[in-house]
Amino acid sequence: KVKREDGAPLGMSYSVDKDSGTLFVDSVSGGVVAAYNAELPADSEDRILPGDNIVKVDGKKTTKMLDALKAKGTRTHELDIERSRLPSFLRWIHGKKSLKLVERVLAAPGFRQWWRSFFSLG
Repeated sequence: KVKREDGAPLGMSYSVDKDSGTLFVDSVSGGVVAAYNAELPADSEDRILPGDNIVKVDGKKTTKMLDALKAKGTRTHELDIERSRLPSFLRWIHGKKSLKLVERVLAAPGFRQWWRSFFSLG
């Protein structure tokens, strides 16, 4: 839950994924999101990071999420986040509709085991 005082900047830039109706976090810099992240341990899964997809804001989906984020006044936002299981250097794949199968294959436990075995042979 991200607490936001009236007039405080969110500190997060995002773009709307029209196919899925989610918000793709482009960057986090300053504002209440950075303060929220700073309160959490560095390895916390609850941190909001670039590359995350916000699927709900205060229980609302699609365009109503934007209305909730733009609302004025002091409020606490509850963000439901979906994070890619890919390693950080491959996260650019996440969110691309045609590449969701690629993400599932690359993140599958069997593929990881095969990959490690393949490179241990050389």
